[in-house]
Amino acid sequence: MTHELRRIEQSGGSLAWLHGNKPYIRGGDFFRRQANGEHPKQLNYSRAFGGKDLKMYGLSCEPDINHFEITNDDKLVIIASDGLWDVLNPKTACEIALSSYRNGRSASQDIVDRVLQDMPIVGVRDNVTVLVLFLN
Repeated sequence: MTHELRRIEQSGGSLAWLHGNKPYIRGGDFFRRQANGEHPKQLNYSRAFGGKDLKMYGLSCEPDINHFEITNDDKLVIIASDGLWDVLNPKTACEIALSSYRNGRSASQDIVDRVLQDMPIVGVRDNVTVLVLFLN
């Protein structure tokens, strides 16, 4: 996180901690544009394909990549948008997926249904994409 923050600040951007203490990247002209009655962009991530208004302030399309070994003990992989992870923790998402699998239901659909149910409770409003891959 320190490296990412330094990269953003060196580009003239900043981070604001909002909505459950999550970091949002802002452009260096955020407050000036807001004072002018505009609605400047701020994003809850620092790497994205879109967000062209924030590219000059440190938003990057270069992915942050991690490598890990999949072992025989691993049961599944969940690939999802922040719409999931802002609502459910990884353990809960995995428990839902495994239960769905055991009961012959769509794990992705069950996770999305739970997220949509819990969004109002946790104060999140976002889209959600979930892909569950079961490992055999």
